[in-house]
Amino acid sequence: QAMPTEVVTEHAAELKAALGTSSFAGPPALYDAGARHLVVPIRTVNELMAIRPDHRRLSIFEDMAINCYAAENGVLFNRMFSPAYGVQEDAATGSACAPIALHAVSIGLHDSLLRVEVRQGHKLGKDCRMTVSIRQDQEPQCAVSLSGATALVAHGTLLV
Repeated sequence: QAMPTEVVTEHAAELKAALGTSSFAGPPALYDAGARHLVVPIRTVNELMAIRPDHRRLSIFEDMAINCYAAENGVLFNRMFSPAYGVQEDAATGSACAPIALHAVSIGLHDSLLRVEVRQGHKLGKDCRMTVSIRQDQEPQCAVSLSGATALVAHGTLLV
């Protein structure tokens, strides 16, 4: 696939107000990987979990998902909000893993793209674990590998 492209956002003040946080761990950036992800580094996992987004204010960020992440012990923890897509908070956002990993490495919050664990869903009572690996073959192409696991939570039969 094409390497996700990065565009630094100029809406940091609006983003801080909508997320209810006073500072970021680095500059937010918009990545286009087919789906558009605004990636926002938060200083600590505790601060990440304390975010109480104002979805009305976040709705000005049209046609994108807002991914707030923090690093702890080599793992990236993510929370995704997207009022523009009708999602209050997502338990697992696989399409955001490569942009989050690229951003974390670019600002020094992670040291390698070879294997990055992204965990998500904690505020929703889930523990979703995804692993992304990015290998840059030849500009602007890259190979992205994403893996994870699922758990059966229900089963049934649909009669038509």
